[in-house]
This record gives sequence, structure tokens and C-alpha cells, in this order.
Amino acid sequence: MHPTDATDGEEELSRRGAMLRAYLAGDRVVMVGPPGYRRELADLGVNAAVVECDAETRQVPSLGLPPGSQDAVFANDVLACIGDYRAAIAEWFGTLKVGGRLVIAVPHQFLFERKLFPPSRWETQHRRFYTTSLLLTEIEEALDPLSYRVRDLTEDDEDFDYSAPPDQSPTGSCDIIVVLERMARPPYADALLDERSGDRATGRFVRVPGPAASEPVVAIETTAGPPQRILVLKLDHRGDFIMGRPAMELLRREFPSSHLTLVCGPWNRADAEQLGLFNEVIGFAFFPEVASHVSDLAKEEERVILFARHMAGRSYDLAIDLRVDQDTRLLLTAVDATQRAGFGTAERFPFLDIALPFINPTVSGRAEQRLIMPDRFTAMAGRHEGFAIVNPDDLPGKTHGDRLIYGPYADFEAGDWTLEIIIEPLASDFDLTYDVCWDVGSNVIGAGILPVRRGVRPRIALHLEEALKGVEIRVSVGPSNRVRPYRFLGCRVGKRGAFPALHQQEMLVLLASLVAHRMRFPYQTVDTATRLPVS
Repeated sequence: MHPTDATDGEEELSRRGAMLRAYLAGDRVVMVGPPGYRRELADLGVNAAVVECDAETRQVPSLGLPPGSQDAVFANDVLACIGDYRAAIAEWFGTLKVGGRLVIAVPHQFLFERKLFPPSRWETQHRRFYTTSLLLTEIEEALDPLSYRVRDLTEDDEDFDYSAPPDQSPTGSCDIIVVLERMARPPYADALLDERSGDRATGRFVRVPGPAASEPVVAIETTAGPPQRILVLKLDHRGDFIMGRPAMELLRREFPSSHLTLVCGPWNRADAEQLGLFNEVIGFAFFPEVASHVSDLAKEEERVILFARHMAGRSYDLAIDLRVDQDTRLLLTAVDATQRAGFGTAERFPFLDIALPFINPTVSGRAEQRLIMPDRFTAMAGRHEGFAIVNPDDLPGKTHGDRLIYGPYADFEAGDWTLEIIIEPLASDFDLTYDVCWDVGSNVIGAGILPVRRGVRPRIALHLEEALKGVEIRVSVGPSNRVRPYRFLGCRVGKRGAFPALHQQEMLVLLASLVAHRMRFPYQTVDTATRLPVS
């Protein structure tokens, strides 16, 4: 974005300048933004304190202002750089008096960025691209909907040069500017936003019989009170376990009187006990502690049997699997529980009473990224040196297709994948070839030229309709029959989801919220003839 010079005459102000002068009025005004925008406000006659973000990282320090103290806050070209945008918007808004204005200016995706996906052409610090709808969505996520009103919203393209190509720096205005006014919350606000207000469902709901005279009448009856005993499975490695903390805290808040039992990896047990959220913590090693280690644990079916023995004699009203990946879902079948909850669909996991379908088309429902180290690959040329495969010399006598590196025989779920081959020349640039295959090379799913260039990491895009086991990446001599010195540092693999903004932590909170909502109205199916629950 580019500051717009303003002149003294009101009629000569730019569209942006007129908005800022109108809404940044008052004795206590603060601007949050990168260095260099002080003059814009001074030229408009706006007297504002300035909180500058770091010029390199665009990290914004806390304002440190008392709640309800400011007439206006201007967040200028910083929101796109902030990871926790909800916290930032909430803090800026929280400093306003009733009647105060929060003005947010962000670069327009199709004016400033002129790209579909990050990274930005012009600002490497930008984490997200903005359209009007996306900006309003972030505001709605961050703020109480009864605490503000949108007073102005504009896509400012004044003097924008639409004839310039996307790879040319934009000229003219290219911002989205929104103005929020802080309102006094109405007296009914809390009751309106509380889903638990009002009468709860009671009694019995009877399903009308079908046309067959022999079809039994089945009643749905609400059970008495919230679940008394809840089992939570979080059989993850350390990082994923930490990601689950907000969801676990939410379950404790929603079920304050329930007896909560957690089953986690033994390496997470001490941390789980320190959380103080669970009445009991049980350790169970479904995976090895270190993900890169080859597991010597029993196969999946045997692990389910081991878990059933581990949990024998225990019963629960509700069992929840808080792992996004589906490899632990069958453990719920080994638990004596009235209701079971987890990610997936009822078609794939018919034992789930509360199922949260994945929000993107990949199997696990979340983006994934991991580095496959060179020690998982076999070197036909060169040698393993520490965390690399190094070929220090030219290799004469090689012909097109001769194998150099192959591996790692990794498993890939269905979805859209990117394979980033980390290989660099030790002398001059040259080309190799690659192919990606499975079933011991009998099925090739991708092939092409692999450029070995300094500072370049070639990427291979794969779309997998189904999960594949034992995928092999093979690097071979290129058409020129020339192999220069190189260093191979492995392969970074990433899986793209349809909604990359939704990460694992948010998905876990969604599942915990769904469970809490459903269990406010727990039910069981009862045969009206026998008055016994229907299995």
C-alpha cells in the first residue's frame, strides 16, 4: 500500500484521506502500523500516537492501553502480517470508548497482491490475502457481534492503474478500509448469545411407523443429566498433544462435575497431570515416542485388543477420540461406552454416535507437512555424510535413466500433495530426472525433469485419489548423461487441504464444542414394547 498525499482543502482530499479525517477524530487516537505513515496522518490534521511494528518482521507490540480509553484506533497495513489476527483485532477494539472507531486498512488481494495464493509479490511479511468478505469474516470471528456496528466499508481503487500487469508494482490506491464503531451492549446480549438459555428438551419423541405393519415403534428418550464418566483419547506425539489443550480445557468447562479420564502416550502423562483437567490419566503407547523411529509395536488389530485389555472393567457414558488422524479411531470400539465421538463419517465409522466430518477432502481433514531425511533413502552414487547424501565428483560413464537415489517407501493418504526435493549443486548446475511410483515401481504416478540449481527446490505436485503405501521417489541421470557434484538433503512433503486456514487446534475445539452441544440433549433409542434401549 502507498500513503496518499493530502492537501489542505477538504474538497481535494482523496477518498482514503476523507475517511481517515472523518473517523480518526478525538483527543486520544492511536495508529498501529509500519514506519513511514506518520506523515499521512499529520497531513490530514490527525493528532495520533503511533505504535510502530517491526520493520522486518511486522511484529506488533501490545498497545498497553487501558480498556475503553481511546477515541479511535487506526490499524494500517498490519493485519495481514499477524498470525493471531483474532487477538489483535480484539485488543485494538477493546481499547475503544463506547462510540469510538476502529479503522482497519488492508491491501486488496486483487489490487495489491494480484495473486490467488501467498506468498505476496511485494510484501514477504503478508501471511494472508484479503477480500472484503474475508476481512469481515475475521472481524466476526474476533468480536462480540452485539458490541459493534460497521459504519463504513470501501474498496479504495482511486487512481489505480488497471492496465499494469500483475508482475509490475501496483500504483494508486489498493486498499480495503473498514470502520467499526463500538456500541454499548444491549441488556439482552448475554441471554441472546447463550445457547443454553431457555428450556431444555425433555420427554419423549416418537418416530412414526413406516408402511410395514411389522415395523416396531421406536421412541427417543432424553437421558437424565450430563455424562458422569467421560473418557478422552489423545494418543499423540508431544506437539499434537499440546495442540489439544484448548479442546481439553473446553471439555472440562462444559462438564465441570463429570469424572474425566485421559488416555495419552506415557511420555505425555506428566504434562497431562500438571494440566489439572483430569481426574485420572492413563498411559498407553499406541505409537513409539519418537515419530521417526521404526515401531516395533503390534499391528493395528492387535493394538486394539491390547487396549481393550488395558481398559477392561471400566465403563463410560461418553468416549471421545481427540486425534485428527484416523489410525486410533478403532480404539473406541474397545471401550465400554454409551456414546462415542470422533472425526470421520458415520458411514466409515458406524460406531460413532457423534461424528464430525472432515472439512476438506483429504482423508485426515488437516494439512500436513513433514521432512523425510536422507537416511530413509538409498544412495546408488555418492555416500551418506551425516544428514545428507553427497556426491563430491563428476560421474562419468553414466547414461540416461541410471538410478542415483531411491526411497523412502513412505505412506501417503488421499489428497493433494507437494513433494519438495532438497538437492543442490556443489559446482555447476545440471539436470536429473525423477519418477514417483509405488508397488515396487510397477505403478508410476509422476515423472519429469529434476533441475539441480543453487537456491532452487523443485516441487512435484501429486493428486492421490486413494491412500498409497510404500511410495518410492527415484532420482536418476538426466537426458544429458551428465552428473555433477551434488548434495541431497531429503524431501519435504506437504498435504494441502481445501481450507488451509483451519488448523488442527481449531478442528479439535470444533469436535469438543460439537460434543458439548450434543450432550446437552443426550438421548437413547428405546423399544416401546420392551422399554429397553435399542443397541
